[in-house]
Amino acid sequence: MHSLFNNKYINLLLIILLVGNMITMGIFWWQQKESSNNPPKKQRKEVLEFLVKELKMSPSQREQLVALREEHRKQVPALRREIDRSKEMFFSSLKDTTLTESQIDSLFKPVALAELAFQKNIWLHFRKIRSVCTPAQQVEFDRIVLEALRIMQPNGGPRRGPEGEGPPPPPQEERQP
Repeated sequence: MHSLFNNKYINLLLIILLVGNMITMGIFWWQQKESSNNPPKKQRKEVLEFLVKELKMSPSQREQLVALREEHRKQVPALRREIDRSKEMFFSSLKDTTLTESQIDSLFKPVALAELAFQKNIWLHFRKIRSVCTPAQQVEFDRIVLEALRIMQPNGGPRRGPEGEGPPPPPQEERQP
């Protein structure tokens, strides 16, 4: 066995394999880090492009949509921090085994209010987007808004269909020609 490591070709091959392995692992780690950071940004772009395409928005409307998205993006971090802070306070009370049901409810109220503020912000954001639309686009917007919300969810939201993976699609109104 000792003579095996004395061979300079085997040592060179071993070094090449080790360096190649380290490079491969580094690339894999870097790609994992990149992909975990990109989905929200990618999803935001997907929603924007989805709305522009489906609603056949003009360049001016697209610019308004971008401005609304930026405004919304500035508001979201503070809302998420408030949800996190409220949850931390709520779950830090787990160790208190003497809490009554009404005390638990009152501890949970800030979490519910923070989540309510977050969801209301999203609703108002979509309401502003709808206001950018023409009346004809508003009809189409009302039809596709749930699909846009699904795109915003992690991994594109729940899958739909008869396999039971997510809710069934909403009934489509039949259009008369």
